[in-house]
Amino acid sequence: MPSNTARLRPLLATALLLGVLLVAVPSAGAANCGKQLINEYFFSGHLKYHTQECYASALKQVDPDARMYSGIMGAIRAARARDRGADNKANEPVTPDAATDSVAPGPIDTLPVTTAPPLPTETVEPTITAESRTGPIQTQAAVDTTSSQPSVPLPVIVLGGLATLLLLVGLGGLAVRHLDRGY
Repeated sequence: MPSNTARLRPLLATALLLGVLLVAVPSAGAANCGKQLINEYFFSGHLKYHTQECYASALKQVDPDARMYSGIMGAIRAARARDRGADNKANEPVTPDAATDSVAPGPIDTLPVTTAPPLPTETVEPTITAESRTGPIQTQAAVDTTSSQPSVPLPVIVLGGLATLLLLVGLGGLAVRHLDRGY
């Protein structure tokens, strides 16, 4: 007859397996959330609200090429700071004074709209003057176009001379072989 501990071992093993699965499932969800965040950035160029765990997961999962050649790291960090501020603001207790003083924030990607009509301004006709373009403008680099002969860079001259020398050595070797055979 089996003892009580022998009967409990399968139950304990099952409970341990369930515990491991429960711990592993949120990390798999966070990894999936990080991939979704990365895809969201590359497909739309904007990041919506995500949890701080999603941002941490995405920062770990970004491809090295994407780190170097795109602005995804800065975008994730900026969105993380933005949402951290929103999370902190949402967790603050609401007091009657704070409720009347605070203004609900608008969408992030929009500009503020003014409702007051613009003040009348005096219209002034612009004066257009023509400037002479005989010399280089001070903010631009001047290009020397006075020499009419095209200049060949020194490395090209050196490589051409080296190629000619190797050609002569090769032809000399062929001539020596031809003379040695006695034709």
